[in-house]
Parts: sequence; C-alpha cells; structure tokens
Amino acid sequence: MNYGVIGNCQVAALIDEQARMVWACLPRPDGDPVFSALLQKEGGESSKGVFAIDMIDLTRIRADLPAQFRDHRNAAVRQRTAACCASVDFAPRFRSRGRVFRPMMFVRSVEPLAGRPTLRLRLRPTAGFGERCEPGITGSHHIRFAADGLHYRVTTDASLAALLENRPVVLEQALHFIIGPG
Repeated sequence: MNYGVIGNCQVAALIDEQARMVWACLPRPDGDPVFSALLQKEGGESSKGVFAIDMIDLTRIRADLPAQFRDHRNAAVRQRTAACCASVDFAPRFRSRGRVFRPMMFVRSVEPLAGRPTLRLRLRPTAGFGERCEPGITGSHHIRFAADGLHYRVTTDASLAALLENRPVVLEQALHFIIGPG
C-alpha cells in the first residue's frame, strides 16, 4: 500500500491509495491520533479512525482506467483523480504580515468529473489512542469533537446527516471539508 503525506509543519496526515485519511494526529504530529486506521487490521476499511469518501457500487477500478495521483512540487498537496471524481487534500500554510502561518487544519475537496457518482462519507475519528470519538455539538455546517483537552471541528458544505449517519450522497457539485480548531 502506498501512502501520500500532507502537512504544513504543524500537522501531518497520511492518505492511502483510495484517498482515505488513515493517520493524523492533533494538535501536533506527536499528539493523540485523530485518525488511526493505519493501526487497524482492516486499514482504511476500518469502522473507526478514518476519514473516507467511498464510491458506492464501485466493484473494481478498470485496469485501463487506474486512479491517478499527483503530488504538487514544493507543496504537500495530494490529488487523486478517478474515472468519475477527483479529490484534493492539503494542510494550508501561508505567509502573511511577514510570518508563515501553519494552522492546525486539514482541507479536503471532492468534485465530480463525469456523471453523478454516489458516495458514502465516513468520518470516524478516534481519541485516547484508538477509542472512537463521538461527535459533540453540531451546528448548521459543522460538527465539533472533543478529546482530552483538544477541541476541533469539521466544517463542511456536505450534508451533516450523511456524514454522521453513513447515508449515501449523490455528488452533483464539489464538496469541501475543513478540519480545524474548535
């Protein structure tokens, strides 16, 4: 299995070949693993410790149409393009007011390329070194999580019910996810 790394010198994550976030620690790389599926026997198929956007009814990827990965030079950006959709993952880092800012943040974007693919969103973070972290307060566009003094949230334009309840979603327009401070 090949993994891609995204990071910004404050946080880092491993993304597998199916564009599933299988390892990430917050608030720093030596922190508690928020996504820890890498340690599970099932890997990215695990029921906890993963942030995945799975295509439903995709029984196999045709050998003549393999998913393509693109890692951008001098930037920790992981882009995966499959037959029907593309995903981009990165941790922002930018210069402003003479300083380099490295927020505790991951950004994920998924957009349709052809047709109307059906996806299943799996956001199953962990806390306490592998225990499932249950969602806390939800707002109109975000879900908060708390674990051992760390508060973070996932802000999205996707359906929160689909994210929390494993409901299928038809990808008609780009969806965005920001994991950041709560």
